[in-house]
Amino acid sequence: MSFNISSVILHYNSINSLRKVIEAVKNQTYNVGQIIVVDNGSPGFKLDEFPDVELLELTRNEGVGKGHNTGWKYALDKYNPDFIWSLEHDCIPFDNCLEELVKHYKRDEFACYCAVEKNDYQFDKYKHFIFNSTGFAEIVDKTKLDNYKGGLSFNGLLLPTWIIEKVGFLNEEFFIGREDIDFYKRIYKMGGYSLRITSALTHHDMHKDKKVLKFGNRVFLFPAQSLFREYYSSRNAYYHALKEGTSGFKLKLKFIRGLLITFIMRNQKIKRIKLRIKAYNDALSGRMGAAELKL
Repeated sequence: MSFNISSVILHYNSINSLRKVIEAVKNQTYNVGQIIVVDNGSPGFKLDEFPDVELLELTRNEGVGKGHNTGWKYALDKYNPDFIWSLEHDCIPFDNCLEELVKHYKRDEFACYCAVEKNDYQFDKYKHFIFNSTGFAEIVDKTKLDNYKGGLSFNGLLLPTWIIEKVGFLNEEFFIGREDIDFYKRIYKMGGYSLRITSALTHHDMHKDKKVLKFGNRVFLFPAQSLFREYYSSRNAYYHALKEGTSGFKLKLKFIRGLLITFIMRNQKIKRIKLRIKAYNDALSGRMGAAELKL
């Protein structure tokens, strides 16, 4: 069966990697109907070498949610595709990635289909959370699985468009971080799930220059994420915990633990601690969206 699939690639300030992603999409063993790049306000960005790729340019960085939503809405309005194939500029799909995703699609399932990131967090060693009746709980070695139910990622997500109609678009108020968890939870609460297809692989460059340190189930990357991301990842994690019903006491323990880890494990300690405090206070007050950060 043949499907109309719109590939939507979100980009920010990483043109060399984006070129590799576009070429990989063009070389898929399953044909993509349209390739749409959404640029999130990259300075001096041009994409002249790909005249057949449609480019949507935002005037500034509007965040992950707004960026993806812009591309998804454009594809739905112009092409009415059966699927959105979501990618980002640092995640290069293997040539048969899309074919493997489509192969597992079942029309009567409330499911989306997600590729597995081959090298993110040292794929062959790291253990991931998988889906059970409560969401994310049980830990398994994903190298020993054929496929598994679990959280989704926008790096290789094959999303039936009827799911967007049912669940809605991404929550843009997160700005950067946790949009994927929020979107997945909405799917899950409506009776759906995400199926990660272990034969559909992408090469994820996000952490190629970082070292990984693991303590139990926690993973630490060195060097640490930017100060910019420190704030959003912390604020959105606290906000999401509150939204899921975490008590004030448990949230405060989470906050204190984060401060201790920052003090022990991170560089630029004072700046990061100040940002974590701001993140915690903003989450409690419900202040979301883009923030003015004095770094």
